[in-house]
Amino acid sequence: MSDEELYKLFGTTEDDVNRTVDKVEAGDYSDFDFSQVMQGRPMEKERMETVSAPVAESRVRR
Repeated sequence: MSDEELYKLFGTTEDDVNRTVDKVEAGDYSDFDFSQVMQGRPMEKERMETVSAPVAESRVRR
């Protein structure tokens, strides 16, 4: 899917996205409402499995 298709799908523009990115990278979250719970990806109907992978100990500490 192209950027333009995504902008249309979400009702935004490249300029809107760039403004949001600039604010977040500057640590400005004033446009976000953290007072409400936001639903993430809904749980799949299929049973989920946990997958583990080896990670360097130094990365785990970070």
